[in-house]
Amino acid sequence: MPVDLDRVAAAVDHAVLLDRVRIERASIEAAYTLDPQTGRLISTPPTLVHDGPGLVSRHSGAPPTTLLEGAIRLPDSQDWYQLLLSKSAPAVREADELTVLISRDVQLLNLRFRIAGSDVGTMLVVRTVWMTRMRTTT
Repeated sequence: MPVDLDRVAAAVDHAVLLDRVRIERASIEAAYTLDPQTGRLISTPPTLVHDGPGLVSRHSGAPPTTLLEGAIRLPDSQDWYQLLLSKSAPAVREADELTVLISRDVQLLNLRFRIAGSDVGTMLVVRTVWMTRMRTTT
C-alpha cells in the first residue's frame, strides 16, 4: 500500500511543527528610501515571507555537504541550527532572517537566525532549512 505523503505532511504539521517563527527578507531594491518631507534616509522595512509554524533545533554532527554544484555548505561554525517548515510554507532564500516568536524551549524565544540554505527532495513531507544564529550586540 503506497504512503500518502500529503497525510503524513499534515500529521507532521500538527504534531511536530510546534514553534512559531517569523521569516523576513530584506528589500532587494534599496535598504533605504528618502523621506521627501524631512530629507532623511529611512530604512526600508523587510518583506514578511512566513509567519507561522516551524520547529527550530540545534543540529549536531557534521554540516551537510555534497560534491554537486550548487550544494549547501554551512559555515564552519559551532552555531548552526535546523528549521523544519511545512511543505506548504513559502520557499526561503539564503540571507532571509528568522525570529522565534513562540517555542516550548524558552531559550529560543526572540533569537534571530540567518538562513544558510535548504534541502530539497522528491518525497517532501517537511522542508529542512539550515540556519546560523545571528549575534546581537548590546
